[in-house]
Amino acid sequence: MILTASLALIIAAQAGLPGTAGEVNWAAKNAELTTDEFLNLLFRSEYQPYHTIARLKVSFVPGQSPADAVLFILAPIVVPEPDLPTGANLEKSLENQASIFRDIAARLLESPQVKKRWPGATIAKNFVIRFTDANVKGRTIAIFAADRFESESEIIEGLEGDLKPRIGEPWNQ
Repeated sequence: MILTASLALIIAAQAGLPGTAGEVNWAAKNAELTTDEFLNLLFRSEYQPYHTIARLKVSFVPGQSPADAVLFILAPIVVPEPDLPTGANLEKSLENQASIFRDIAARLLESPQVKKRWPGATIAKNFVIRFTDANVKGRTIAIFAADRFESESEIIEGLEGDLKPRIGEPWNQ
């Protein structure tokens, strides 16, 4: 009799546990994610195929408002010596990578899931790529910002001065 009563209590208790057969549709429940958590998860998953090749670091930097927020990609690059034939192709290669990453970001920013959580986000205002030398810590090779690819050192210095405070810690990862 005690065994029967215990079994009935266990079955009744399991029906109330999340993820058990007692729930009709556990997957339809709302998950509690902040906008920051959702966008970081979405952006990192979309760039994951490139992470294994390029060791990308993808960050959603929320800022003070949606207009200040940034989808930031840090892309370390192995820089060949300037006198090697591959050195001449580096800028073109980085520009092509920036174009691919830009197209992914443009598609994501136009998606209903992102528009709902990050209204008004655009490539020109809210997307930045920093290409760094994988062998020299802190050295920026090129930047994609304001929907433009820049590799001239003087322009990079000016952009860094504007972007470092806006992006914060992810800039130096």
